[in-house]
Amino acid sequence: MIVREEDLDWDKIEPEKFEELCYDLFLEYDYFNLNWLKGSFDFGRDLVAYKIKNDNLVGPITEKWHFECKKYSGGIGKDLLSTKLSSAEANRADHLVLITNSYFTPSAKEELDKLMNMMHFKLHYIEGKKLINMLIQNPKIVFKYFDLNYRSLLNEFKINCNRYGFLPNITQISKMINNIQHKYMTVQDYVFLLLSITCQSSDNQFLRKGGNVKELLNKIFNKLNLYENKIVDESILIKDVESLGIGKVFDDDEDDDTNLWYGELTVEYMNNIYKALYSLIEVEGNCYEVLLILDKEITFSFKKGDKSFGRKRESDFIDKLTDMKTGKRIQNVLFNL
Repeated sequence: MIVREEDLDWDKIEPEKFEELCYDLFLEYDYFNLNWLKGSFDFGRDLVAYKIKNDNLVGPITEKWHFECKKYSGGIGKDLLSTKLSSAEANRADHLVLITNSYFTPSAKEELDKLMNMMHFKLHYIEGKKLINMLIQNPKIVFKYFDLNYRSLLNEFKINCNRYGFLPNITQISKMINNIQHKYMTVQDYVFLLLSITCQSSDNQFLRKGGNVKELLNKIFNKLNLYENKIVDESILIKDVESLGIGKVFDDDEDDDTNLWYGELTVEYMNNIYKALYSLIEVEGNCYEVLLILDKEITFSFKKGDKSFGRKRESDFIDKLTDMKTGKRIQNVLFNL
């Protein structure tokens, strides 16, 4: 399961949920006997836990840890924190950890550090970026609290496509497009879903509901239109064509149709040989040419064009099919992307 920083939408997390998230996170770092203390004046809750420290001289030592978990939208000042020091001191803590999705102001840290001269425990801060990195290393917690089930499904399909060539079916594609917010998607994600549709377009079962496929293609096109019209890596070279095909999605209510050209290729990229998926898609006069290399990063290229662009590309595509049938090796840059 892959988690990205942009998957962490803190607006989805209420303060109480943030505290529960922290509880689950601490369990991953070998703390035990976790218990919530009573709420404080700011309606937050302190968490007390224990952890074993191995000392080379005397052996295992059990230390008492206090955690203050605060979900906040701005900088946190000392007025919200100073009482935590006295609480940790009164409860004979060995450590106090102040944790937030936001940040502690420099003046707050400075004041707290001064007060620490009178305390008998160590003070630690976990804020912003550090918390994000901890969560990225513990994806199951992210999926539990940030509702990323479909985002997780998409990541798993990309991994399985890279490893085994598995692609999502039309129902799965539809659910991912309709349930993952655009801000959690990348252009690579849209290219992958686009190719997942076109590379299965010769399957009658897959395309038995042509209108649904056309609707999905248009949704992806609308999202790709938010990016540049061209993201191209011209160092990609076609080495061989394993398969090529042409598919159509007919809509009974309209005269025009959706044309799909697709292929499975072997390409050279960065001095290595990879499998790749290629497609040219035309929907209602709009065209996209896309390529996805099944390398570690799932490298992609795409280019947008109009209907004339699509017709020219179709001619190129048929030429490649002819070359393949006559056994001709293909060594040029992919369709001059």
